[in-house]
Amino acid sequence: LPPNELILTVALYKPSREKQQEFQVLGSQPLTALRDRLYCLSDYLLDGQQCKSGYFFIEDVFYNDARVPGSLDYSRPILDWVAQNQRFTEPGLGVYSARPMETTRFADLGVRLWHPYLYMHQGSCEHYLVFTDVRVAHPSDIQNVNAYPRHIFQAKIRRRKCGVCDIFPARYVTYRDRLAPEEPFFYCERCYGPLHYDSQGKLLYNDFEVFRYFHE
Repeated sequence: LPPNELILTVALYKPSREKQQEFQVLGSQPLTALRDRLYCLSDYLLDGQQCKSGYFFIEDVFYNDARVPGSLDYSRPILDWVAQNQRFTEPGLGVYSARPMETTRFADLGVRLWHPYLYMHQGSCEHYLVFTDVRVAHPSDIQNVNAYPRHIFQAKIRRRKCGVCDIFPARYVTYRDRLAPEEPFFYCERCYGPLHYDSQGKLLYNDFEVFRYFHE
């Protein structure tokens, strides 16, 4: 690590205040280094992999991730709304601005420890971003820059088992499924196919809904 490098500890929380992840980041790293390490299930549902837009809202500044061409600027409607009729003078609002996430370093930020900031992505999926510690790196810290952001906490992810074999993890969830004893019902890869397709791969019935299942 370079001399006098800063190490910041930052945690990701659900709106329910349940901690999901925690990382150590370097002051010299861009905000996108952390964003690329954050995990949320909504990034993998429907077209989540194609939608890379998002922002951190820290001390009245929207830090937008616009690395992918065609990314949506989620902050623009908010900035325009606050500017109309001088709404920024109202209690709870303020004069906001926007900056690129990819060119802003953590050392450029002015943050308050344990104050909840906002991470928003996928249009409406919100998390709290909380800085819990800021300090100068110590010789006992991992000195390899490539080790950061360093993942230091991960909440336990709950996955359901298949409701048929009760052995393998579920990969599908069905609704209004005539074979299922309850709704929703969970199937693993091995059990779902034989129960819903014939030997030629033709669907046996289609009056139900099925979705890929990841975890709770």
